[in-house]
Amino acid sequence: MKQNSFIKQVYVALTNALNSPEILALLQAFGYDEKKLQAGLKQYDNLEQLKQQQYLADLEAKTASQTLQTARQQLITVFQMHLDTARLAYKREADYTDTLSLVQSRSKTVPDLLAQVKKFYANIPVALMEKYHVPQKELNETNKLIQQVMELEALQRRTQAQVQDLTQMRKAAMAELKDWMKTFYTVAKLALREHPQQLEALDIIVPS
Repeated sequence: MKQNSFIKQVYVALTNALNSPEILALLQAFGYDEKKLQAGLKQYDNLEQLKQQQYLADLEAKTASQTLQTARQQLITVFQMHLDTARLAYKREADYTDTLSLVQSRSKTVPDLLAQVKKFYANIPVALMEKYHVPQKELNETNKLIQQVMELEALQRRTQAQVQDLTQMRKAAMAELKDWMKTFYTVAKLALREHPQQLEALDIIVPS
């Protein structure tokens, strides 16, 4: 049974049982009084809340990933321009020594690339870059962008972890509710065996 169909059936069964004095009286004889049915309905409510929390957490995680991707691409674009400028400057300026290994190709993997970016902006001579029309203000803004990317990476990890946690909690709640309802259906079929129309009110199909 699909999960959405099961959840709908749970709601119909428990609310109809609670709202029907006749059904409730028959179930009480088998230990399913109003308090016990409310406990089952509470499990249903908990599952619905977890589903909503997971949905919102998933949206937040996707937004964080998209925002990170945009900021990361912006940083890479700016870095490439500054890297090209620095390579040209070091070739032309004998007073400066390339201590950043700029002749090497840009790193391909994201972690290595970000490490290369941070090293570049932490050590590139400001005076040299300004001489080639890259003002200090622009370098400062790029450093802020690096910090933003780092914060977005942390946010992405947190939101993804939250989604995973809520997914496990939802699965556990679903399994618990299924076990509870399995017993309830067994009892209901026994308690209402002489009242097939009442079983149908609980969304339990009675073979004709």
